[in-house]
Amino acid sequence: MARKKTKKNKKNTPSNPSDRAFSWYPGHMVKAKRELEENLKLSDAVLLMLDARAPISTRHADLEAILNQRSTPFVLILNKVDLAEPEETARWRSHLSDQGHYVVEMNSLHGRGAGPLTSLLDKINKDVNSKRKLKGLLPREPRLMVAGLPNSGKSTLLNRLVGKNRFKAGKKPGLTRGAQWVKVANQYQLLDTPGILYPRIEGEVALSVLAATSSVKRDVLPKEKVAQNLLRILHERGRLLEFIPQFEEFEEDDWIDEPLLILTEVWGFFSRGDYGPTGSAFERLLNLLSSKKRPITWETVDQLEES
Repeated sequence: MARKKTKKNKKNTPSNPSDRAFSWYPGHMVKAKRELEENLKLSDAVLLMLDARAPISTRHADLEAILNQRSTPFVLILNKVDLAEPEETARWRSHLSDQGHYVVEMNSLHGRGAGPLTSLLDKINKDVNSKRKLKGLLPREPRLMVAGLPNSGKSTLLNRLVGKNRFKAGKKPGLTRGAQWVKVANQYQLLDTPGILYPRIEGEVALSVLAATSSVKRDVLPKEKVAQNLLRILHERGRLLEFIPQFEEFEEDDWIDEPLLILTEVWGFFSRGDYGPTGSAFERLLNLLSSKKRPITWETVDQLEES
């Protein structure tokens, strides 16, 4: 059932275009970053959200540098652990802890209250009010900022802590547009912030991973390119046939060259007469790769050791 190979005209492109960096910074993110730096003056600590599936690409080094410069304590939250491979999440937690970070694993979508954050929040409360006591100030609730890339689970975590849907949350990036302070039962004050991307993303693979985690729009690159990059990662990890067993009938050159065209065939989009069949195949592919039935960690600790 393998497709016939055909020669394609090659355009003049960089030797390895997947390595090129993408420099961008939408106007609303410039404003959000400026507001975030202002709100840091009011914050006692920051909860930095990382997607457990992509702890490299969803980590904001520039933001961490600002926090370190201001001596603002922060914790790294590996969120969406239900969508990531448990053994890889454990390795990431160990690796980040070894770097001196306080790390918490979290599934902000399920459960109530602080959960695994309880001991951390109690410690922050104690530290804040110990300092205030030394200055002769009355105790108050700690002010906590929640920050991270778009769709990292900030608003979902805040809704869990508050106990009601006070913050906009969803699968699309960019739902939170302005900072919102909320007081929680005389325990702490919470600030939700818009998701902020870093201005330079290194390579098409990283951008494709961000598309898979919905940190950026899914069509940030040509859909065929995103599909190629994600399927190649699955292939290298030995998990491709686990997700798409029909690919066993094809040679690697076939699905690497035109993955969406192959997927429209194996999933029957042509025969059903769907409008925009390759677009439908793309959406189904990314939905398949975002299911907790088959957790996937796109970025592993081994990648850091290899680089």
